[in-house]
Amino acid sequence: MELPKAYKASISFDTGNRSWLKALKHHSLDNAALILLSISSYILCFFASKLLQQPLAYGWTDYKSILLPGFLAATFIISLIGIIKFLLLNRPKHPIRALLQLAQNSLSKIDLYVRIFVLFFVVSLGFLAFNEFKLMIPNLIPFYLDDKLIEIDRFLHLGRLPWEYGWSFTSQPHILKFLDFVYSQWFGWVIGIWAFAAISNGSKGWERQYVLSFLLLWLIGGALMAVLMSSAGPCFYDRLELGVSPYQAQMDYLRNFTTADQAIMAPIYQDLLWQSYIGTSGEIKSGISAMPSLHNAMSALFVIWGFKMNRWIGWLMTLNMLLIFAGSVVLGWHYAVDAYVGWALTVMLWLLAGYIIKFQDRLLVDIRDRHKV
Repeated sequence: MELPKAYKASISFDTGNRSWLKALKHHSLDNAALILLSISSYILCFFASKLLQQPLAYGWTDYKSILLPGFLAATFIISLIGIIKFLLLNRPKHPIRALLQLAQNSLSKIDLYVRIFVLFFVVSLGFLAFNEFKLMIPNLIPFYLDDKLIEIDRFLHLGRLPWEYGWSFTSQPHILKFLDFVYSQWFGWVIGIWAFAAISNGSKGWERQYVLSFLLLWLIGGALMAVLMSSAGPCFYDRLELGVSPYQAQMDYLRNFTTADQAIMAPIYQDLLWQSYIGTSGEIKSGISAMPSLHNAMSALFVIWGFKMNRWIGWLMTLNMLLIFAGSVVLGWHYAVDAYVGWALTVMLWLLAGYIIKFQDRLLVDIRDRHKV
């Protein structure tokens, strides 16, 4: 049975080091902008921690403990996605036999595993930099923008706050639980779609653009802009004593709802983040930030990915984006304007990523041509 070209290794299996080194060189150059962005962000994060005299939350020991299990988990997820993709695209008459042949063929794919490792390593390093910067936000620039964001929300929504519209409907238990469920599944989409783009052979051109846009969103949106536009969000407004909270009734209802028999996860995670912020719990190591909303920004990136696949997936991801938006407002995570900025940022960074990749590829072609001469 002949397997599709997308599943054939571009570098033949070799027990020596040469094939591994060639694959590593190829994918390092292919993702040069991604690697440069990731490493420079982490170096900047390291120096910021020294300037603030604030130790990094994740040291090298933590990183090593995360890297191997994370790489194995990513390989498993990517392999699973690859199997599903293979079955859907090829629809073999004998699925078991086809999968066994696919597995045998995949064992010799040094190129695939090196690509997964390179992408996972640099994205993991970038994500750690994002998380460290998020923890530094109050020390770099204390929360200052919440009141202004509330004013903008009122202005954009005809004098009322977005959560107040339809609260009698969205506060119903089954609606809250549904929105909470959709919101909590967001990270699954993050990992799954990234993995899908990572295993693709790049023949359509947008896969590398997606992976670079993905990291740009975390580092520019989630780190740089989050620091410059330092804000906590509706769920932390009262706890930070920023003033009389216009979200008090909303948050009291959500917190009381969570202590009842029918609990939702949002207030529980918000409590964990708050305990981490005030330093009374080490259960999670993550900071507080509202503007821009990465949940909404990343959901917009899912929409772009969806329409690149086909229009039905695109419309499904559009529905998911709107539900994530509703959940972010109703559950008290974000101001509506956080989402609007996140959506606009996604479009801009998608276009920027495309330009960066074209520039990088032209530069690499010029360098290779010079070496040939």
